[in-house]
Amino acid sequence: MSTQTTNPLDEREWARRKELIQAVLRFLTLNGPTSWFTLYLHFDRGGTGEIGQALGHLAVCKHIALEGTVAKITPLGTEQLKNLSPIPTPWATTVLLIDDNISERTAYAQGLMRCSTDYLIL
Repeated sequence: MSTQTTNPLDEREWARRKELIQAVLRFLTLNGPTSWFTLYLHFDRGGTGEIGQALGHLAVCKHIALEGTVAKITPLGTEQLKNLSPIPTPWATTVLLIDDNISERTAYAQGLMRCSTDYLIL
């Protein structure tokens, strides 16, 4: 039997990532199609590069569509924004991946991380 403990740093990182993704979706909803350059200027003032990861996540999950250098929110992204809770609840559901093949476990965990902001993968 194993006991899972949560690291407050991991929880804060997860909450910050989710907030950034929500902010990008809200921004695109309010402002319409926007160039990547404008999104970087608006969301990456500190030069952390986190906006690049967030935009990549949103594109892979088809929450935003790219037309040249312009990003726009998709119907799936609009639905995702509606479903995101304003208060992060990372421990609402626990998923245990059991598979003797580590590469398959890793691939499945990475897929969850890419396509859902509601999972915290440790």
